[in-house]
Amino acid sequence: MPLFLIGLNHETAPIDVRERYAFVGESLGQELQRLKSADGIAEASVISTCNRSEWLLVADEHSAVSQALGDSLLAQDYIYQYQDKEAAQHLLKVACGLNSLVLGEPQILGQCKTALEASQKSNTAGPLLTHSFEHAFHCAKRVRTETSIGSHPVSVAFAAVRTAQQIFSNFERHTALLIGAGETGELLARHLAELGLGKLLVANRTIERAQNLAAEHSGVAVKWEDLEMAIPSADIVISSTAAPETVVSTAWVKQAIKVRKRKPMFIVDLAVPRDIEPSTAELDDVYLYTVDDLQNIAQQGMDARREAAAQAEDIVANELENWVRWSRERTATNAIRSFRGHASQATQQELEKALQALRNGDNAEQVLTEFAHKLSAKLTHAPTTKLREMGAEEQQQSLALIAKLFDDDQS
Repeated sequence: MPLFLIGLNHETAPIDVRERYAFVGESLGQELQRLKSADGIAEASVISTCNRSEWLLVADEHSAVSQALGDSLLAQDYIYQYQDKEAAQHLLKVACGLNSLVLGEPQILGQCKTALEASQKSNTAGPLLTHSFEHAFHCAKRVRTETSIGSHPVSVAFAAVRTAQQIFSNFERHTALLIGAGETGELLARHLAELGLGKLLVANRTIERAQNLAAEHSGVAVKWEDLEMAIPSADIVISSTAAPETVVSTAWVKQAIKVRKRKPMFIVDLAVPRDIEPSTAELDDVYLYTVDDLQNIAQQGMDARREAAAQAEDIVANELENWVRWSRERTATNAIRSFRGHASQATQQELEKALQALRNGDNAEQVLTEFAHKLSAKLTHAPTTKLREMGAEEQQQSLALIAKLFDDDQS
């Protein structure tokens, strides 16, 4: 049976469309069970994230896929469809982060693993899907190991955190203060946690938001009126508020450096207008980065990832050929299994007749002769018929290949 992949993603469909086809939690299990019960569908899996929904189906033919998913879905312009080799290639690229909104992002690999686990739990993943996913995981591991696609920051928030990590060794021994608990603050907190930050402080005008974000990462919320007193305890200060005026003054930082006995501080101002008074950059032992500085770092990171992506494409091409080879061998294995099953069944049938004849006292030599004749006829009837049809249709290449199977001159 062929492998089909039908999907939509951030490049082909707007968010209001993607939302309609998002499957999470219980809805994912329900979708898998619905596909499992559809006629002609042997295996099914669904990759569903905020940026994509993709159905991977092993089916008798495309008509079964159309019936399972619905012609109204497949007819729409934002859907892409692949089969066999092209489907496997797409899955490899997705797992490697080559088809993501952020090139090379690693989260998609975990989401692919979740898709396979959900399919296995629902008993909708058979040998073809299981192997294809596991092959994609192997390919992704090669890309991560053999290229630097995930080593370079490509967002301003990630650039800020990665730069801080480069300045401070033993990241787990240091403290960061986030000023602002909005969307950027949440992203910064997650990046800091992923890189092993020791302690997180969160300050926000609304203390409840600071408390919620701090609680997610075992941090400590700071009241807005206590912000000045909290600065000296932070090795890293990252501010991302929407305030119309300066939030942190040079005088505050100067006093903090004095309290810290000149231990260096890394300060990042991601706000526009700026949160940190610009003259802070003139202080000794202070490393101040603005959003413009980090945008340059992020752009350099994206350029580096694009170079690494070219190397990753070569790995994908190599692993795709391995998948194609496996798929062809699997087809041959199925044919061999079918042929052996047919031969075994025919042998058993004729053997039972021969044994019964012997029990009836028939001549043993005659029984064995008849057994050999009938077994030979059963085993060769269907192949002989097909060979004659090939000859009539002038399928000379196929006939030559079959002839090699019975070439007595082969050593």
